[in-house]
Amino acid sequence: VLIGFFSGFEVPLLVELAGTDESGDRTHLVLGSNYLGNLVGTLLFSLVLLPWLDVLYTSVVVASLNLAICIYLLSARVVRPTVRRWAALIAVALVLGGVALSQTSFYQAHLKVFYYSQWERPALYNMRRYLGKRPDVKRIKTLYQNIDIVRYPGSRTDRRTVYLDGHFQFDSKTQSLYHEAMAHIPIQMYQTVPRRILVLGGGDGLLTNQLLRYGDRIESITQIELDPRMAELAKHDPFFSALNERALHNPKVNLVLEDGFYFLRNTKQRFDAIFIDFPYPYNYDLSRLYSREFYRYAADRLEDDGFLIIDCYISRHRKEFNNVIISTVAAGGFKQIIPFEDPSAWETFIAASKKKRAISRRVVDFGVAYQHIDTDSFRRVQDVVYPHDVDGRFVNSIFSPKLMMMYDYFF
Repeated sequence: VLIGFFSGFEVPLLVELAGTDESGDRTHLVLGSNYLGNLVGTLLFSLVLLPWLDVLYTSVVVASLNLAICIYLLSARVVRPTVRRWAALIAVALVLGGVALSQTSFYQAHLKVFYYSQWERPALYNMRRYLGKRPDVKRIKTLYQNIDIVRYPGSRTDRRTVYLDGHFQFDSKTQSLYHEAMAHIPIQMYQTVPRRILVLGGGDGLLTNQLLRYGDRIESITQIELDPRMAELAKHDPFFSALNERALHNPKVNLVLEDGFYFLRNTKQRFDAIFIDFPYPYNYDLSRLYSREFYRYAADRLEDDGFLIIDCYISRHRKEFNNVIISTVAAGGFKQIIPFEDPSAWETFIAASKKKRAISRRVVDFGVAYQHIDTDSFRRVQDVVYPHDVDGRFVNSIFSPKLMMMYDYFF
């Protein structure tokens, strides 16, 4: 509120400082310069500053420019113009030079505070020593997102956690638990191994690795990933490729770099199973991947006896959120919708089919050794009740979005 209040003084103050000339006041020059500056600033921000400097350093650069302007204007009636210009330039040079010299430590301090303070609450007086003992955060900037790889402090193993734009993606120690649940529990529920599989998202290759365990029962897996950099990491980075056991190098896997929404809308292929492993809908762009239109495209690309699996947040307590997700899947053309969770109750999923199917409650031997799933845990995850109502009023559409923003308590 305070920033908005003072921002309202900008143009009137500039008009006052501009004064008048022989032709009258200079309001038109101020307004013209303001509009031109907005255009130049917008282009610089989107094409230069944000891609090259990221949000943190962009804010420093913009603040430095504001500092230079303030020094120039405040000294207007005290010193000569030449001195003012030099003072403004020196001030900007000092700020930007200081940031440049401490770029790595400055940026790492920001990332360490953001991530490591999720687990610990260090005292402010001890912050410098605390940050110095924490491993550096590896940030990979791509066209679509920031991929942050965080090492667990004090871990005796090479345990790491991956975040996308600050949101949790997976932990190398626990990822097998929920990827195993997402891949194998539906196959046990429907008592069938799909031959032609579509995986939307999951560019890290971890879900695909689980599906490949069925060997010759799997004919092909089409893997759709939006971010080429994520796909490159999954295939060639030692950390990722060790976790996914080089799954994306398997000849049965066809990696397609494309937006999942547009792929479903345009492809003519049909699949026995579709696995959707997208980030949770924290914003409107992701919300369209949880829309009625998206699920209708999925239903059209699914064989009549096929099934759809969605990694999504559903709750034992937040009925209003369950209403939106489950009603939207139903509006997409799915008659049978079964929420379930992994054995740890940490991750939740939805299994859906276009017609009613018998659901098994026992684990059969498909020749795959499960690390976390047995008959007891298999039955337990199916018995969890997720309260919900299926109603057209709750349907999330790209034309009428009703899916509320996901709340990430780390933000």
